[in-house]
Amino acid sequence: MKILYITFIDFSKDSSGSTVRPHMMYQAFLDLGLEVKLLEGQQNKRQERKQKVKEILQWLKTNRPDICYVETPSGPFFNSIDLKLLKTVKKMKVPIGLFYRDAYWKFRDLFPMPLWKSVALYFMHKRDLKLFSKVCDYLYFPSSSFAKLFDNYKFKNVKNLYPGGVDKIFAQNNFNKKCFFYVGGTSKRYGGLKLIKVFEKINENEIVANLIFISQETADFSRYNYNYPWLEIIHTFDRQLIEEKYCKATYAMIPFEIDEYSNLTMPLKLFEYLGYGVPVLSTNCQEISKFVNENECGLICDDSVDALIDIINNGMDSEEKYLEYKKNAINVGNINRWIDRAETVVKDLQGANFENITWYD
Repeated sequence: MKILYITFIDFSKDSSGSTVRPHMMYQAFLDLGLEVKLLEGQQNKRQERKQKVKEILQWLKTNRPDICYVETPSGPFFNSIDLKLLKTVKKMKVPIGLFYRDAYWKFRDLFPMPLWKSVALYFMHKRDLKLFSKVCDYLYFPSSSFAKLFDNYKFKNVKNLYPGGVDKIFAQNNFNKKCFFYVGGTSKRYGGLKLIKVFEKINENEIVANLIFISQETADFSRYNYNYPWLEIIHTFDRQLIEEKYCKATYAMIPFEIDEYSNLTMPLKLFEYLGYGVPVLSTNCQEISKFVNENECGLICDDSVDALIDIINNGMDSEEKYLEYKKNAINVGNINRWIDRAETVVKDLQGANFENITWYD
C-alpha cells in the first residue's frame, strides 16, 4: 500500500518540539508496512520547497498513491504550489486526510502581532480552510474543543487525532523514588519555571522530592543557572538519554497556565508520558483534565504554585493510589501509540477497502 505523506518540516534535522509529531507519524506509517512517498522541507525556504513539490507533482504523473496524509505547518500555506499539489491529488481521486495543527490566528489577544500581519494571516488561513473543505476527506483536529472553532465550515468528516506515545512501557513501581519529570518549554504559558519554584518551596527545609527537567538551552535558561541537589536539568533531545530518565519517574508534570488556548490543547507530552507508563499531574486545562480524569491516570489542580505543591504532596501520600494511577497510565499508553494514530488514518481513508489491507510484514 502506498501513501503520499506531506509535511512542512526539515527531516534532515533531529525531531524536537513541533517537529516530533510529523517524524513520529512517518515512522508509524513505515511500521505499518506502508510504502511512504515523503514530501518534507520548510516552506519558508521558498525555492527549495517549490522544487521539492515540483518533484512530487512529476512523480504523480506516473504514480498513484492509495491515500494522502498531510501534517500542516503551524501557520498557513505560504506557497501556492502546495495548494496546487492538494488539488492535483484530489483530481486523481486519492483520499486525503489532513491534520490541522494550530489556531493561534484565532486568538489575537493571547498571541499578539502587528495588525498587517494578523490581517494577512487571517485571509490566508481562510483561503486554506476553504480549499480543505473541498479536497479533504477527513479533517483531523487536536481535540473536540479545537474542532468546534471551525463549526462554520462544512468538512466531509471531522475527527480528533491526538498525539501518540511510544511503545515502551516502564512498569516498575517508582513510588519510593519520589522523582518528578518535566519535559517542555520555560515560557510563562508552559509553566516550566513556575514548576522549579514549586519544588524550591517543597524542598525548602529538607529534600522531599526530586525533579528531572528536560528543556532546550536558551539565552534565558541554562542548567548552569541552577544549583539544587534535588534538580537535574538536561538539555537534550536524545531519545535514549530521555528514556533512561523516564524509567525513574514517579509522576510526570504538565504545569500549563490555564487560558482559552491551553483549554483546547492535547499536548504531545501527555501521551508521551503515558506511553512510558508514567501517571500525570496536570493543571486544570479543559481537554487535558477531561482525559486524565476519565482515564484515572493522574491528578488535576489549578495553575497556582500552591495548588501544584498540594497535588505533588497528594501524589506522594498513598502508594496504593499511585499504583492505581500507574496501572491506568500503562493501560492508556498501550492503546494510544503513534502506530494507533497511523492505523486510524489508514482505516479512515481506505474506508470499506480496509479489510483487504495486509498490515505488517
